[in-house]
Amino acid sequence: MSFSMPAFGAAAPTAPAKARRPAMPRQLALQLRGSYERLRECRCACARGEALIFHCRQQILEYEADPRQFARTYFSGSAPDAFAVLASMRRAHETLARYQGEIAGLQAELAAAEAECARTEQSVEARLATLGAPRPNWCRWPEAPHALEKMRRSHLSHFRLRPQPAPS
Repeated sequence: MSFSMPAFGAAAPTAPAKARRPAMPRQLALQLRGSYERLRECRCACARGEALIFHCRQQILEYEADPRQFARTYFSGSAPDAFAVLASMRRAHETLARYQGEIAGLQAELAAAEAECARTEQSVEARLATLGAPRPNWCRWPEAPHALEKMRRSHLSHFRLRPQPAPS
């Protein structure tokens, strides 16, 4: 039995190579940093939820395929109806149900955060256009958060992929 990695939608179009962003006053940088942090938090929550859903489904499918082998492999030879095995399955079902219920909300928050981040960047760029040449005390453009795909890969790598039983 093998489990495939989850397939996510098409990768978001990436911006061309980073253009050199202009320096800016500290107040605008703080505004932009706050927007980026909110976007990072939403992306991280969404990626974590998707990874947990994948992990719980994988665990449940493996148990349902062969409860005895599952118990022997992960619970030191316990019976499939032992308390530890059943408690683990109950937690996996609860976690799966909770995150399946929350994932739509997390994705909606992510879309709102991305739209807000785009609006903030546009307003900062418009304000910078009116300010003229950079001054010595201005700071550099804040670093943008990692892409959602990179966070998804990172979160999935944290989950131990269960060993695959040898085909018999």
